[in-house]
Parts: sequence; C-alpha cells; structure tokens
Amino acid sequence: YYDEFQNYHREAREFLEKLAPTVKTAQGKELLVKLGDAEADYYKKTLAALDAKRRGVDQAEFQRKLALAAAAAGPLRQASESFVSFQLMRLQQDRAQTEAKARRAVGVIAIACACGFVLALFLVLRNAPAIAKPITGAAALAAEVARGNLTAPTMEARSGGEIGTLAESFNTMVQGLRDIVLGIRARAAALAAHA
Repeated sequence: YYDEFQNYHREAREFLEKLAPTVKTAQGKELLVKLGDAEADYYKKTLAALDAKRRGVDQAEFQRKLALAAAAAGPLRQASESFVSFQLMRLQQDRAQTEAKARRAVGVIAIACACGFVLALFLVLRNAPAIAKPITGAAALAAEVARGNLTAPTMEARSGGEIGTLAESFNTMVQGLRDIVLGIRARAAALAAHA
C-alpha cells in the first residue's frame, strides 16, 4: 500500500498543478490552496501510519497514527467539496453570461436583418417606377405599331442596362418596319405611275 499511496499522492499533486492555471478568481485560488494543504496533511499522516505498519511498531502506535490519518481525511473531503462547489458555481455563472451574450447577439442580428429588409423594400419601392415606366411605355408603343401607326415616337434609351437594350431593339424594329412600308409605298406609287 505504501508505494500505491505514494503514486496516488504524486498523481494528486500533478492534477492540482495542472488545475491551478485554470482557476482565475482569488476565491478559487484560495480554495485550491486549502485543498492542496489538506491533501498534503492527509498524505503525511497516512504515510506515517503506513510507514509505522511497515516498520512493525506496536498495534497501539499504529492505531494512533491511523486515527490521525482518518481525522485528516475529513478536512480533505471538505476542502474538495468546497472547491468543486465553487467551480460549479463559476461554471454556472459563466454559462449564464455566455447565454446572455448569445441572446444579445441574436437580438443584434435580428435587428440588422430587419433593417436590411426595410432598406431593401425601400429601394425596391423607390426604383420600381424607374423599371416599370419604360416597360409600360414600350408596351404602349408596341400597341401603337400593332395598330399600324409607324409614326409613333421612338423609345428613349435612358440607361445602358436591359431596359436600354430593349429600347434600342424596339426602335430598330420600328425603323425597319417604317423602311419596309415606305419601300412598299414607293414601289406601289412607281407601279401606279407606269400603269
């Protein structure tokens, strides 16, 4: 048991040393020191009892040292429970703070999305007439040409985008139809003059 207990103590010390840098608050550090002190006291008293047993001291001396080691186990358990309770409380506080930050972030994102939607809606409503007006104008001119009015005014190409390309194509089509009709009239007049 002597060697096993020394291994246990070494592992406990290594664990406490690894744990120390993760403890951020003064109260947590104080509880960790108390835990380390209680573990060291328990180790010394238990080791003394095991050493006495190994050396073959009388039973009364061994029982006395064993009672001291057992008495040291209480403060060790209490220090362990205090440290674990404190760390759990800190974890719960950290979790609550993280959840609050997440809720704030979701709120900010929701507000940003709503503002973006309102801005997009405003831009669509503001620019819709600029897009729709040339198209309705093209539809009215196409209706005039369909009725045979080739003297209808041409569309104005105000932009270089799709609407501008549509206006240019429409104007080219109307001009082509005018040229065809004028050509037919000119041939008809020429045939009528020769007849």
